[in-house]
Amino acid sequence: MNSAFYRKLQTLSLLPSYPSRVSTTALLTALKAQGFTIEIRQLQRDLNGLAQLFEIETDGNKDIPGWYWKADAKKLELPEMALPTALSFELSQKYLSQLFPKGVLNHLAPYFAHAQELLENSGSSLANWSNKVATVSRNQPLIPPEVDQSILNAAYLALLSETRINAFYRPVLKKESAYQLDPKGIVIVDQIIYLVAENIESKTVQQFALHRFLSIENTEQPIQSDEHFDLTDYLEQGNLLYPYHSPKKIKLKLQVSERAAFYLNEMRLSTDQIITPIENDEDYIVTATVQNTEQLRWWLQSYSFYIEVLEPESLREEFAEAAEILHEIYQTRT
Repeated sequence: MNSAFYRKLQTLSLLPSYPSRVSTTALLTALKAQGFTIEIRQLQRDLNGLAQLFEIETDGNKDIPGWYWKADAKKLELPEMALPTALSFELSQKYLSQLFPKGVLNHLAPYFAHAQELLENSGSSLANWSNKVATVSRNQPLIPPEVDQSILNAAYLALLSETRINAFYRPVLKKESAYQLDPKGIVIVDQIIYLVAENIESKTVQQFALHRFLSIENTEQPIQSDEHFDLTDYLEQGNLLYPYHSPKKIKLKLQVSERAAFYLNEMRLSTDQIITPIENDEDYIVTATVQNTEQLRWWLQSYSFYIEVLEPESLREEFAEAAEILHEIYQTRT
């Protein structure tokens, strides 16, 4: 597609209907945001030329002229999606495909293909945007387990239709068992897809890794309504983390190096985090209220001797005991 022609189509799509109007300056900004290289005089020529072919006009303001579709203009259908929309489709396909049910993906496939073609042929700098952005995890790279497509489809179908499933599931280090589950949500954690569901037998909401299902049978039985359950609240309470006994939250006090303090100043442990320099010392004291989880312990261990746990005393004792065990292990092997 000719990029100048497509730019003019986008210009038309940005014009409001009378009595609203948009200035050439605002149009210029919007077109540049879509990746077009254009100056104000070129835009003015485009608008004047388009006004000869379409029912658009300017209000005649000499200082800041406004453009709009005439009040009685016939509706003009522009089937081409805008470039930002095309980019959204491409990024969604790249990063969010796991979140879509198969039926939705099949429905979106023509849009994904059209968006890619549109971006490639637009002449816009947005065409290469998806190659200029990426997400990376600093966790140890691991190959995620494969999920059987029939399991994935059945889980999404149950979630969409709000119907119960009968399943065989193999928990960690346990034998497979039969479950009746009412699906509540799908959550992806570090490339692993979890089904959040109510276990009908225990009447508790639990998380089930999709790759551990041996089978899922869809039923037509509606799930039990639970107006009090909210997936966002459920996640904010730390339910997809690994809780470490009780209490759920602890007041953490650490002595950290200058480098660790720098990073914690950028990415805080909690909203109530406080970092205080130690007088006549290069270290800092950090206090924060955090969830008492295994993830907290893994994070603390990743900093090795750059962080010392001061409080709570129980957590300090855990690390002291772990250090002794590690010393024994490595002392024996040398």
